[in-house]
Amino acid sequence: MNHIIPFYLFFCVAGGITALVLLFLVYRKNPRKDLFYFIVFFIAMTGNIFLDLVLMYRSINITGHIGLGDYLLTLALVPFSIFMFTAFPMALHRILEVSNEKWRNRVLIVINIISCSIQYFPVGSSYDIQNGTLIMGSLYAVTGITQLIIIAYCIIILLTGFRRLKNKVIRLMLMFGGLLTLIFIPGFFHDITFSMGKRSFQIFPIEIIFFPLYYFFLAVMVIAYSGRYFMAITQLEKTVRPSAEFLSEFGQKHELTDRELDVIPLIVEGMGNKQIASQLCISPKTVNNHIYNLYRKLEINSRFELLAMC
Repeated sequence: MNHIIPFYLFFCVAGGITALVLLFLVYRKNPRKDLFYFIVFFIAMTGNIFLDLVLMYRSINITGHIGLGDYLLTLALVPFSIFMFTAFPMALHRILEVSNEKWRNRVLIVINIISCSIQYFPVGSSYDIQNGTLIMGSLYAVTGITQLIIIAYCIIILLTGFRRLKNKVIRLMLMFGGLLTLIFIPGFFHDITFSMGKRSFQIFPIEIIFFPLYYFFLAVMVIAYSGRYFMAITQLEKTVRPSAEFLSEFGQKHELTDRELDVIPLIVEGMGNKQIASQLCISPKTVNNHIYNLYRKLEINSRFELLAMC
């Protein structure tokens, strides 16, 4: 069993990296802030599981115990945990358009930094060099308890805000993602709490098995939806070419400015915000403002929907 776990984690990470590549491709086509937050979350989760893979392989197959280098790697997990448990709720805040979004995001950042940084101090965890032992401090459990609370918070805001979503694709993705999360709740509880009753470890624990499996299934879902999205938007870019007459009528109908109309053909061609800025000799921030106004006036949420209207 000990030798199977590293291969299991490697398999999970390989699927996650594939999903990340597709996410980046979609983000280039549709640079939404909620998608950016989700990418940050997914990168952090990938880094977390990769470090778990390295730690398990080293302690099982190389050192036979937790060495000083392994302990330092466990401390390197802390920033990944901070980003993971901050970026995902922030993505949900943006998608669900919750009230007081900025205030909630700041509170999340502070809570995660404080709860995770405890592991840098003896009250969280420490290392006994003589015995090669990872020692759990009196406040070690605070990090895990906080993470469970954040998971519960995400489920609550998803359940309460789901009905407000108008975009059918996003609704479907969140529905499957929410169901997947609910199914894995017992597994999350196991992975986070299994070490709370223990005082020390001499070998990196292999009990952390459900988070990687959740990550793998999430990666499969991301691959399916982002791959479908990317192919659809690429096909539309090849076929859609709005004429000057269409743009004129379209602009009058939706009360668009001349600059907003200038942006539309460039979006259709698949240009990113920086490319559009260079083409129109304006700043990327101005391009962001034009696109935001377009989405607001057209009552859409993505470039894919804009292409469909053209």
